[in-house]
Amino acid sequence: ESLITPPLRLDAKRDLDDMGLTPEIKLYPEAGKPLPGTTKSFESAGIRDGVVFITYSLLVSGSGKVAKGADPESLITPQSRLAQLVKWLGGGG
Repeated sequence: ESLITPPLRLDAKRDLDDMGLTPEIKLYPEAGKPLPGTTKSFESAGIRDGVVFITYSLLVSGSGKVAKGADPESLITPQSRLAQLVKWLGGGG
């Protein structure tokens, strides 16, 4: 599930509001909508500029198990949420 809980989304929106950054900066995922699956790019889902609010468990989804002490880059597997975010930020191809 790629939805953040309503209380967490409200907290993130409140923080952006407190900094005077809304509506200029969009918060993703939008209310009631999931993030796109990891095989789809954020851009193709209409996510261009803004803040992606994501839980840790969702961030590492699709990364598989990583051995203790392993290189952190091993978390960035091709079909992982982390790889999707890295690509959206302009890295990793």
